[in-house]
Amino acid sequence: MHEIQRNWWEEQFSYMHKLLVCFTLAVPLFLGVAVSLYRIFSSYLNILGCIISVLTACSPSFWIIKHFSRKSTIAKSTIAVLCIEIYSTAAFIISRNIIKDESGVFHLLSYILTIQLQLPLIRSKIFANILFLKHVLLWYFFDTIFGSLKFPINIELFAAIFAIIIVFNIWNSYRSKFINEYFMLKKELECSKDQFKLITQAFSDGILILSENHKVEFCSSSMHRFLESNNGSLFWEISKYEYCEGKKFSGFPTSNILIDDIDYAFEVLDDEEISLGVTLIGDIYIEWKGKIVAWETKRALFLVARDINLILELEKSAANDRMKTVLLRSVSHELRTPLNSIDFFVNDILEKRPKSDYESEVEKLKIISVSSKLMLSLINDLLDYSKIIAGVFSVHKCYCNIRNIIENTCSLIKIQASKKKISLLTRIDPFLPELIYTDQLRLSQIILNLLSNALKFTKEGWIEICCWLSLKNKLKISIKDTGIGISKEIKRKLFSEFNSPFISSINPQGCGLGLCISNFLAIKLGKKAIKVKSKLRKGSFFMFSIDISPLNTFPEVGTSSKINSENENSAHIDIQRYSFQSSYRNYDILIVDDNELNRMVLGSIISQQHWTYEEACNGKDAVNKFLSHNSKANLCKIVIMDCEMPEMSGIEAASQIIKYHKEGIIEKLPKIIGYSAYSSEEDRKECIRSGMVDYMIKPSPAEEIIRIIKKHLN
Repeated sequence: MHEIQRNWWEEQFSYMHKLLVCFTLAVPLFLGVAVSLYRIFSSYLNILGCIISVLTACSPSFWIIKHFSRKSTIAKSTIAVLCIEIYSTAAFIISRNIIKDESGVFHLLSYILTIQLQLPLIRSKIFANILFLKHVLLWYFFDTIFGSLKFPINIELFAAIFAIIIVFNIWNSYRSKFINEYFMLKKELECSKDQFKLITQAFSDGILILSENHKVEFCSSSMHRFLESNNGSLFWEISKYEYCEGKKFSGFPTSNILIDDIDYAFEVLDDEEISLGVTLIGDIYIEWKGKIVAWETKRALFLVARDINLILELEKSAANDRMKTVLLRSVSHELRTPLNSIDFFVNDILEKRPKSDYESEVEKLKIISVSSKLMLSLINDLLDYSKIIAGVFSVHKCYCNIRNIIENTCSLIKIQASKKKISLLTRIDPFLPELIYTDQLRLSQIILNLLSNALKFTKEGWIEICCWLSLKNKLKISIKDTGIGISKEIKRKLFSEFNSPFISSINPQGCGLGLCISNFLAIKLGKKAIKVKSKLRKGSFFMFSIDISPLNTFPEVGTSSKINSENENSAHIDIQRYSFQSSYRNYDILIVDDNELNRMVLGSIISQQHWTYEEACNGKDAVNKFLSHNSKANLCKIVIMDCEMPEMSGIEAASQIIKYHKEGIIEKLPKIIGYSAYSSEEDRKECIRSGMVDYMIKPSPAEEIIRIIKKHLN
């Protein structure tokens, strides 16, 4: 507080000092004019004496004040008070020579003016009172000695003078109070501005306050550092920045230029904060945010520029970590599915070998063989992906038989296709050479991934694989199905989702790795990506081409579209269309799983215990079975529900069944047991929260599955 008072006094003194400088210049001028008007009433000698007195008094005073203007405050104060005393003396001389009759009154006014000029220059109240008393005594004694103060005194004149003095002092008191308050507010404002500058300089974010007429009201050092410009060129620097592609967040109907959004913000924003977007300045990504504020009684836009390079790096790192977690989780799910069937059927053969017939063992061994190859394919995909990430992937070409490749690959999914009542058709161009030059393992990998994908999303109908030679000696292979189809949104990111750093989820049918790897391999073998044509509920068509000759040794042919029906290999199976309204048979257990092998394993275990069961291929299919069952008896006693399925997951299906039971649509509620390859505690809790009564992990030993089923059947 003392510091503020000292600053206030110094500012007041500075004001008075400037006033005195002006006063020393103005007094000779005004007195000269007054003397010129008065000279017709006085002698020239008196006039000359007045002028000499005034100039003698004022001229040195002006020089002294100017000379001490850069000295200390105390020195300037002392000199100023002395100069005012000189003015008072000059006034006394003038009054004695010009206004003799009323010199007493003139002296009084002179002393009052002198006091008013001196008091603002004095900080000590004691010295101020002494100075005031001195002027009163001087006025009284001088006028008494020189006889200018006559009695009786003109009462009216003195009353008017004292009234003026009282009014002047009252006004001066209020003026001083007002000046003091104004000064305090001014100091508070300056202090606030200094604190604001100090805070903004400590910020790593850039701060810019821009008026509606594009005047820079304030700019922090961080903003100067970002833009590498001064206040004069700051606006022009901002006006050339554009948002990064897809990084305009404001939603304003303006162009992709930052300054257009700034202008539009003045029109539509009130006091809310809005994120405008991200621009690239050099190698720094800057996020801009804005808010309308009141700045010195006018509207301004408060802009904040933040360096988000580190945030983007952290988000990218976090996304990569999430992707790795999802990848391992999904691959674990995919690997456990064939492993489950291998484990079960191998144990089944070993336990029943002495009393089993040969044909049954062969069928089970086929399933084991297929499951092993499928698991090997998944492992190959995983290994290839790691090689691609490491940048060490390479292909190894050799001469191989394309017909054998297609036949062996189709045999891997034939069992599952038969179980789903899906026809598997193969069409091979007769003009194909017996041997082709390519990477046999990678080609088989592409075909198997595309066939598995087609089988996974085809409920009924057929899957067709065609192979022919193009006019440019390229081997073209297409896979067509009558499945559920692919939407435009999913099709756009079908092969790129796994490469995205912003991946949020993975298809519950798998990790999405197979299609990404297949597309990468197709580019490596044929220099072109896989082409996709698909419509929802109309099926899908995948096609790719590969180079098959190192030296163009194969002759070109006139047509490659001819299909030889004699070479057509069709594993055709009649399709049975299920109608849920036509049968109301009750059974013990409903197996709900999108994977044929998992349903086969569970079905085999259940059959050995002489329990009856029915199958559903996904959660939606299971819910429909309950909705279509119009018998008052239970549809089933137990539901074994896979948790991750297309169309409707097991969690969603369980919630729907329980909801319909509460609404009275489903009469009796079965006991739902979760069955998933995911083994975390969170997965178990999620199943229980959905209404399931128990949880099993794939693969589980047959004894454990039987124990849990018996527990809930009883």
